[in-house]
Amino acid sequence: MSEKMKVTPFLIRDTQLPSQLGIAANIPFEEAQNNDELRNNWFHPVCSRFNPVDNLLYIGNTAYNNDILYTFDPQNKTFTSLGFQRIASRYDAKVHRSLEIDHNGIIYGATASLHDLDAQHIAPGGQIFQYDPKTRELTTLAIPVPPWYIQTIVLDPDRMILYGYTYQAPYLFRFDIPTRETTVLAYTGNDGHNLALDKDGNLWAYWRQHYGTSSTLDSSPQTTMLKYQPDTRELTWLKNVGVPGRFENDWVYVDFALLGDENNIYIGTTAGTLFSFCTNDQQFQYLGTPLLKDSRIGGMTIGKDGNLYIAAGRNYRCHLVRYLRPENIFEDLGEIKDLSTGEACCDTHFITETSPGTFYISETDNLRRSSYLWECCLE
Repeated sequence: MSEKMKVTPFLIRDTQLPSQLGIAANIPFEEAQNNDELRNNWFHPVCSRFNPVDNLLYIGNTAYNNDILYTFDPQNKTFTSLGFQRIASRYDAKVHRSLEIDHNGIIYGATASLHDLDAQHIAPGGQIFQYDPKTRELTTLAIPVPPWYIQTIVLDPDRMILYGYTYQAPYLFRFDIPTRETTVLAYTGNDGHNLALDKDGNLWAYWRQHYGTSSTLDSSPQTTMLKYQPDTRELTWLKNVGVPGRFENDWVYVDFALLGDENNIYIGTTAGTLFSFCTNDQQFQYLGTPLLKDSRIGGMTIGKDGNLYIAAGRNYRCHLVRYLRPENIFEDLGEIKDLSTGEACCDTHFITETSPGTFYISETDNLRRSSYLWECCLE
């Protein structure tokens, strides 16, 4: 490790979960909302975007009280609620991986859920919303695919199109912001955790191919690539072009994906493997496993120095890893852990760089407490 890393955790609000409750996500939704401690204090900042217009980090949160949109000021280290409850239904429980920023600094997001399938005829569905930092106006734009909620979105800022995946029934959709028109592109059978756009604005997504091939060592169904061209509206199902499995019982579930350069998309899996996918020849290249297998790649970002930074790990063994792209070398920059208290990051879920060498990592799925926003500064 060539650099020291200073790690500082920040909390929106804290609660210690009683051992008999276990993970809060396993509690029935209605019961959790009626529990004062969980409703008011159980917070998980699961995604973030830095807005250069106001120099604030926008936080997508998980909360039973629907307080799911915040800012964090990297200068004075304070959180501010944006009052999402004013446009929320009771089922808008989180902003999962669904924050985007356009060229003018306008925030776009979408809501995800924590309720079970038995509420699908009651819950209205996940909404797409818009927040203007200058006017502080928060607006619901649409509920694109009722009654389903939205796991992730990606913005094409030139065409002003949002794409998203729904959950629990995985539909891929297109939402045109100027007209507020929704087009359901496909049922995919695979609720990928996020989507990627290439340099031409083509969407790369995933579908679950059940027949004819397998990319895993135990004959599990395959995560197969899908391409959508927005100008022609052509959807191409790339049969047998699947994310490769590397380990036994590897379901090759895509945990994170982003465009690395004009032709290559980086894909990290829940098994902890990293691939490069070439959009020209549609071939995968295995780059390595940054940590141990089963150490999920919960977040990636291209750093201001041009390298790939990876938030990887799970079960309180999470690290920040730098991938030197030209050299194909992984550098473990250190554990995401507060050395003064011994508290460590449970599972990583997102990473954002606000200034050179300063990263904020979102934590999720903590069994014992509310999750932290982890500041990692390379010194």
